[in-house]
Amino acid sequence: MLENGIFERISGPLSKLVESRLDFVRRQLDLLIGAWPPGGSNRTTAEVLYWQAQTKMRSGDLAAALALLSRSMSLAPKFEDAAEGYGEALDRLGKVAEAAAMYEESRRIRKATRRMPPDRPMVLQRRGRLTTEVATYSWLLRHQEDSPFLYVARGNAELALGKPKRALADYSAALGIRSDLTSLLALKGEAYAMMGQFDDALLQFDAALARSPGNPEIWGGRAIVHLACGRLAEADKDWRRQHSLLPPERAAARACVSLRLANYSDARNELDQARQLNPGDPYWQLYRVAVASRIGEPYVNGPPSSVDEWPGPLVEFHAGRLGKGEVLGRADNSERQAEVHYHLGVLALGQDLDAARDHFERVLEFALPLMIEYAAAKHELMRWRL
Repeated sequence: MLENGIFERISGPLSKLVESRLDFVRRQLDLLIGAWPPGGSNRTTAEVLYWQAQTKMRSGDLAAALALLSRSMSLAPKFEDAAEGYGEALDRLGKVAEAAAMYEESRRIRKATRRMPPDRPMVLQRRGRLTTEVATYSWLLRHQEDSPFLYVARGNAELALGKPKRALADYSAALGIRSDLTSLLALKGEAYAMMGQFDDALLQFDAALARSPGNPEIWGGRAIVHLACGRLAEADKDWRRQHSLLPPERAAARACVSLRLANYSDARNELDQARQLNPGDPYWQLYRVAVASRIGEPYVNGPPSSVDEWPGPLVEFHAGRLGKGEVLGRADNSERQAEVHYHLGVLALGQDLDAARDHFERVLEFALPLMIEYAAAKHELMRWRL
C-alpha cells in the first residue's frame, strides 16, 4: 500500500512533466519545419513540400500530407523519403495494400540508384532516408550548437545526398569547434571535388594524407582529383598505392581499383572473390563478363538478368540476348549511357578499333571522373592510342 501510495503521488506530476517535455519537443520540431529549410533558398521545393507534409502528418491531417507528398514526388520522382512518407500516410489511413505498393516503390528507387563503389569512402556509399536524417540533426543542433559530431553527422548525410556545399559548411563548423577532427579533411576534399573545385580538393587531400597515409580511401579520392585535372600518371600512382593498402579480404574494393587502372588480370581474380562474397550484386557479374571479353576468355556464365532492373540489360547484352539498340534505349541517364558505351567499346576492341575509340570517347563525354568506367576508358584510349 505504501509503495502504491508513493507511486500515485509521483505518477501524476511525472506524467505531466513527460507530457510537457513531449509537447516542447513537438513545438520545437514544428518551429524547425515551419522555418524549414535551414539555409532557406538552398533547399529544393520537393524537400520543402516533404517537410510540410511531415507537419501535416503529425497534426493528423493525412489528406493534406498525401497531397503535399504527391507534389513532392512529381517534382522529384526519385525522392525516396517522399515515397516512403506517402506509404506511411496510407498506412495510417488503413490503406494497407496501397501503402505496401508505395513501400515497394521506395525500395525500387533505392535499388535503382547506383551506389558508390566499395573503393570509395563509406560516407558516400550510404543510402536511405537521408533527408530525414538532415532534418533530425538540424533539430538537435538547435539545442546543441556546440556539438561537432552533430555537424559531422549532418554533413555526412548531405554529402551522401550529393549536396557538397551544405556538407562543406557543416564540416567547417565542426572543425571550428574541434580542430583535431582531421578525418574531416578528406571529406572536405570529397566535397570540393564534387563541386569541381579541384585545387581546393587537392589541398585537403594532401593535408589528410600527411596525417593518415595508411587510409586507402584518401588515396583513391586524390586519384580522382588528379584524373579530373588530366594528370593520369599521378592518378595511377595514387590508385596503385590505394590497391596496396587494401587488405585481401576487401576483394570488391580491390577489384574496383584494378578496373579503374584497366588492370584486367588482377581484376579477374578479385571479381571472382567479390561474386562469391556477394552473389546478389549484379555489377560483379557484369564486370566479370567484361573482363572475360577483354582478356579473351570465354563468356562467364551466370543466371539471366532482368532487363527491367539496371544493369541487367548490360549483362543480357554481353550474353547476346539483347541487342545494341535495345540496351542503348534502356540507358535513361548520362551515367547509364557512359556504362553502355564502355561495354560497347570493350566488345569492339577485338573487331573494330575505330568503333572502340568512338565508344570510349563517348564514355568521357557522359561520365564523371569518379566513375570506374571513366578511368578505364581513359586507360584504354591511352593504351591503344585510339
